[in-house]
This record gives sequence, structure tokens and C-alpha cells, in this order.
Amino acid sequence: PTAAGFYFMRLCERALRELFKKIHGETSKKTWGEILDMLEQYYKDRQRPEILHILSYLRNIRNKIMHPDQFLTQEEAETLYVYTMDVIRRLKELLGELER
Repeated sequence: PTAAGFYFMRLCERALRELFKKIHGETSKKTWGEILDMLEQYYKDRQRPEILHILSYLRNIRNKIMHPDQFLTQEEAETLYVYTMDVIRRLKELLGELER
């Protein structure tokens, strides 16, 4: 379950980077937290998309499971799967809105 959780976190990080690229027009080697901060600043005077709340929450989980002595249960990994699928769906919708 922990290995699966790592893959789910990478998918969410990829979604975050895709959103950043769409908004800023460039890729970034910044950390998850730095990119979130930049997107928070971008949406400061705009309606903040729900995906940023989810990604912020998942970042905290990612930070927790990055420690070698932390493990995910099957239930926790399944929950991360559901969150990951939600992030991907919301990102697709948001990118479609940004293209209009």
C-alpha cells in the first residue's frame, strides 16, 4: 500500500505541475509547496479552485509518508487512490475552463 501511495502522490504532483504550466506558461523545478504558494498567489484575487484545497491536503499526507518509518494501510492507500482520481478529474475540468 505504501508503494502505491507514492505513485498516487506522484500523479497528484504531476497534476499540480500541469496546472502551474498552464497558468504560468512554463515548467518548474520548484517543490510542491513552492508551486502551491505561487498558485495561491495567482488565485489571490480570483475564485480559488477546489483542486488547490485537495492538493494542499495531499501535500501534508505526502510529507508524512516520505519518512522511511511511515507506512500506509490498505485503507489509506485506497483513500489516496480516490483523492488522486478526483484530482485528475478536477484538473481536466479546470484546464478545459482555462482554455476557453
